[in-house]
Amino acid sequence: MRAGISPFANLCTPEEVAAGLSRLRQDLDSGRFVEVAAAYPTVDGDYLFLCAHA
Repeated sequence: MRAGISPFANLCTPEEVAAGLSRLRQDLDSGRFVEVAAAYPTVDGDYLFLCAHA
């Protein structure tokens, strides 16, 4: 899936992705992710893809 998300596929080195995933794992394990997510007014977070049909 990451290969289909342009910032991961085009802008990050494998080392940067690994470091980011490591930090994400720490945030998930510590509960920090839930704490930050709870601050958003919606469950959509800050990365959202919308598709409108006419």
